[in-house]
This record gives sequence, structure tokens and C-alpha cells, in this order.
Amino acid sequence: SHSESAPIRLTSAQQAAAGTASSQGRLSFRLKVGDRFPLIKRVSQTLKQALPQGTVVNRSEVTLLMAITVEAEEAGRKRLGVRYQRVQYSHDIAGHKIQFDSTQPVQGDLPDMVKAYRGLVGNGFSFWLSADNRILQVEGFDQFLQRCVQDIAPQRRQQFLTALAITEEDQGVANFVDDSIGLLPYDPDENGETVVRVGQSWTRERSLFNPIPMSVITQYTLTELTAREATIDVIGRIVPTTVATYDPTTGQATGHRVIIRGGHCVGQCTVDRATGLPLYSRVERFLDMVVRLDSGEEIPETKSIVTTVQAFPEQGRSVASVEKSRSEQHASDVVPAVATQEAPGTRGRAVRPAQPLPRPSPGQHP
Repeated sequence: SHSESAPIRLTSAQQAAAGTASSQGRLSFRLKVGDRFPLIKRVSQTLKQALPQGTVVNRSEVTLLMAITVEAEEAGRKRLGVRYQRVQYSHDIAGHKIQFDSTQPVQGDLPDMVKAYRGLVGNGFSFWLSADNRILQVEGFDQFLQRCVQDIAPQRRQQFLTALAITEEDQGVANFVDDSIGLLPYDPDENGETVVRVGQSWTRERSLFNPIPMSVITQYTLTELTAREATIDVIGRIVPTTVATYDPTTGQATGHRVIIRGGHCVGQCTVDRATGLPLYSRVERFLDMVVRLDSGEEIPETKSIVTTVQAFPEQGRSVASVEKSRSEQHASDVVPAVATQEAPGTRGRAVRPAQPLPRPSPGQHP
């Protein structure tokens, strides 16, 4: 995996409502072998560059509808299978606009990048989760990548394999975990479950490698606990660093350097206590950066990355029915999701600031 994280350990215990039945309870990932649920993920990015001629804004957005299945369990580990059902992608980078929806007829020849996204549909792989919800191993990923690029001319496949390997494994796998079940606390009792109290906080440090390597230290606080749901607030800081940059379409170094001067993240997640799945999660990351060119010129940049995750853990509800109901109720809404890539010759990756996905109605989950 291209994302590393330390185990989550509880760091403080403060009760907001001592003695009440709702002030504490168990919180863990409870899915069993054979369970299958739909998940929608959107990643929206907005990059602003302060150039001599004025501010340039690049935007991009990806939405994925996925089916997640618990395939196996052994010694506390779980193997999850991921299969992509629908992909939507759009960007507006340096005036170059692209829109793609895998459910719509294709008009004209598709750019290679979009062909790779189209290759996600009906495609998938598996990964093993540890007891503390960290990725241990990914299975079938190389074959998954090869299927993604099978419609691209052979002489150009390698550059897209390189870009997809970074983008999909990090954002598609690790971030799915980190932004959902991976934020659950892990400090098990004798029953293998974690008891939490309202007002309790736990911290986690993560190393992200895509789209820009960075370290994020995040504090999670349980702010509300009912019989069915838990609400967790997210706040964190991004550690300053300097990194080299690479063209995502070729994997070649650009010679530019990105200096991350700092940043922060903030968000909230509502967790279904019966399963440990995110009914709705939204986390926004802000980055303050400078790009240093070969010439020594420096270009100030700010970047916003909004990630939303929505799972539908109700028993027996199919992926197709979730997508159908969303299409009927939100005909103009673009389902959003995972990874973004830059157009050749550009460095920015961004996305139209997206409206959050609608919260499930009371009848949509237990």
C-alpha cells in the first residue's frame, strides 16, 4: 500500500455525560464473511496558483460507486473485495475540460486517461485488513491494473500503469480505509472490541504518498453516541515538507519542487454502530504550498481536497438499487469518487467544490 499509518490508540478519556447510558458504548468494524454493501466515494480538488498574470484555478472531481464484499476472515484479519460499478470524472485544468460518465454513451474517441478510468468498471481486486483496520496486503492488484489499460495502445500503456498504480492503490484502497473504517479507535478489551465514551479522543499519524507526499497528524473525538450511530469529529495538521514532483502521465521527474508550508484538515463522520461503516463522512484538507521551478522562480499555491464517503450497510440492499434510487432522486447530481490525474504538461489536480452527497433518509439504514 502507498499509505502508512500507526495503530490507533486511545489517548484521553473525558465523559461529556457521565453515568448516562448513551455516554459510552462499543465501536468496532463488525461485518462478517458474505456481507456485501455499496459505497460511494468522491474526491474533489481545487488548486489555486498565484501567477504573474493572475490567479489560475484548476479543478477536478472523481466519483466512484463500489461494491465491497467481505470474502474471508482468519485470525482476526478480514479480506475485502472491491468491485467498481460506476465511474464519473471531470476536470478543468488550464482551460482543458473533460467530463466522463461510464453509464453514458461515448461520443468520439476517448483520451487515454479516460479509457483507463473506464477500465475500472466491472473491475476489482481484494485486500486484507488487520484487526486494527490497517491494510496488510493487496491481492490481484497487478491484474486489475492491466485490465484498466487494456484499451490503450500498447506503446502507451506503461505510463498509465505507473500513474494508476500510485493513484488507485493509494486513493482507491488506502484512503477508502483511512477515511472510513480506519478512523475507528482500536484499544480492544477481552472481547476484542473497543469501549468509547462521549468526549473521548484518539490520535493517528498517517504518511500519504499521493498526490503529494505528506504527513498528517489527526485527532478524532467522539461527540455523540446513540443506539444506532456514533458521530466523530476530525481535526488535524499537515506537517511541512519539501518533495520532488513527477508527471503523473509519464512518471518522469519534472525538476520542480513542491514546498508544503503547512496545512490542516477538518471533518466529521457518522458511523453505523451495527457495522462500523460510515453512513456519511466528509473531510476537507487544506494545503499551503510553494512550487520552486528550475529557474528558481517560486509560485505560491493553495489546495483544497474534499473527500466524501457514504456507505449503505443495510442488509440485502443491492448496489444496483442504491444507484437507481440516487439517479431517480438526484437526476442532476454527479456521483463522485476516487482518484484524479493531471492533463499532460500540467501539475495541478483539482475538483469543482462539490456539494456533499445527501445524507441517507431515515428509512435507508437500520
